[in-house]
Amino acid sequence: MEKDPSPNIQNDFFNQIRKEKARVVVYLNSGRKLTGRIKSFDKFTVLLDNGQGEQMIFKHAIATVVSAKTFGNYISFESSPGKGKEATEPPASGAGQVEADEGGDAAE
Repeated sequence: MEKDPSPNIQNDFFNQIRKEKARVVVYLNSGRKLTGRIKSFDKFTVLLDNGQGEQMIFKHAIATVVSAKTFGNYISFESSPGKGKEATEPPASGAGQVEADEGGDAAE
């Protein structure tokens, strides 16, 4: 089985927070706020140590995870060949220019 080449932002974020033992605030979908350090995580759960014990939180119940620490870029925003080229290159002057219609596609 081949490994997926796309970055896994969620795993990278949780792993960095876990390694650094950074304090996080986890907001649940219910509106409840949990504070602690991420001790472990897997595909479906996050284990949060709140100083008085550990809480297992199901990921589908999490709305947001907030950390005061910045861990850098988790994803590279390099465009694939041919995509986004129109936005980065200045338009050619004179003949041969193509105007875009409302949908963003080039008119032929």
